[in-house]
This record gives sequence, C-alpha cells and structure tokens, in this order.
Amino acid sequence: MLTLLLSALLTAHPGHGSMALVGTLVSVTETSITLDVRDVASASTRRMDVKLSPDTKLRVAKATVPTLDVWVGASVVVTVDYEEDVDGRTVYTADKVQITPPKVKKRT
Repeated sequence: MLTLLLSALLTAHPGHGSMALVGTLVSVTETSITLDVRDVASASTRRMDVKLSPDTKLRVAKATVPTLDVWVGASVVVTVDYEEDVDGRTVYTADKVQITPPKVKKRT
C-alpha cells in the first residue's frame, strides 16, 4: 500500500513533465537553442529558450549530428522535459532535437 502511494506521489509531481515543441530554430549556442513556436490556438508565435544537456540527441533526418549551427531557420521538433525553478519559471531541457531538412525539388 505504501508503495502505491509513494508511486502516485512521484508520478504526480507538480511542475514537471515532458512535451514536444514544434517550430523554427532561431539560434544555437553550446548550452541552449532558441525556437519560434507557433501557438495554433491563439495564432501567435512565441520565442522559447531550451537548454541542451550532454545527453541531448541532435538529429537531422535519421543521422546524428554534432552541432545545429548550420540549421538555423530550419523546421524543428524538440522533445523537452520541463520543470519549475526556485523562482517559479519553467525551465525546458531538450531530450531530442529533430531537424526536418527542406525538401529539394528534382529538376526534370
């Protein structure tokens, strides 16, 4: 019984979770990326900073890449974990960054 209660409390920890962000890569540093994320409900765009960790997977199509510098302006899907810091602000940390390269039209 105690195990069930403890398990429920750990999974229901407020201010923590995971989500996917879809947007455009705006800038890249060694420790973070900035995205423009479109909010469909309000038809607006918001700029979000996402931390990168040593465990963050960086991928273009199916290939792993060492950096995202050359992909600024590309479409991106970022899987993030988030939690509130001591000031009550939400901090996003990337688990995986997936770049969708632009399609190249074939000439005929």
